[in-house]
Amino acid sequence: MAINANYVLRETGQNLTRNITLTVASVLTVFVTLAIVGTIVLVRQGASNLTARYKDGVEFIVYVDPDIGADQLAEVRTSLEDNPLVKEATYVDREKTYADFRRLFKGQDTMLENVTAQDLPTSFRVKPVETDVNTVQQLVNYYRKQPGVFEVSAATEVIRQLKGMSDFLNQGLTVFGALLLAASALLILNTVRTAMFARRREIEVMKLVGATNWFIRIPFMLEGLIQGLLGGA
Repeated sequence: MAINANYVLRETGQNLTRNITLTVASVLTVFVTLAIVGTIVLVRQGASNLTARYKDGVEFIVYVDPDIGADQLAEVRTSLEDNPLVKEATYVDREKTYADFRRLFKGQDTMLENVTAQDLPTSFRVKPVETDVNTVQQLVNYYRKQPGVFEVSAATEVIRQLKGMSDFLNQGLTVFGALLLAASALLILNTVRTAMFARRREIEVMKLVGATNWFIRIPFMLEGLIQGLLGGA
């Protein structure tokens, strides 16, 4: 049996209006689902951007001994600059450290009066090539054992927590979005199945007179397509 375009369009329109409640519910479900999925994508992108910006700023600080000599200081600098795991190493002298200290404790006069530049250590601010926790911790452990190094400070636990939260958020949002899309598709499918069930006698008659499966299915398929398009518009 040939498929008549006018018949298909008429049947599709009747299917949509005959089950108006289910049609509206399906359209609204698709709309809400796509809106939530869009929000999820934006949140994931924002979280990824935040993580990327934080990783760009990951560094650890190598504090050198207060009484370190010029030769030993040069050895520490060379060790950092020649290390393939180190992207950048910036030397911070006492004056720069003291300026940062005064800015950090601005307004706390007692603290500022009791600390001078000579009381603060010199250091190297080091940016690693790789910002994962294991690489940073490896560098920290290595330089803590080097001659002339007083202490090494790194926020490895913060990095680990941030990575864990980012991974959990991305995975959770992905699963949630997939479930919403699946629920939306199932609701549209249920609407089409309900329409087919309501017209089962008519479908049986059409089969008896020679209607093909595609001749019967196309109006219902278009119904689901239109519901999806209306919800996504």
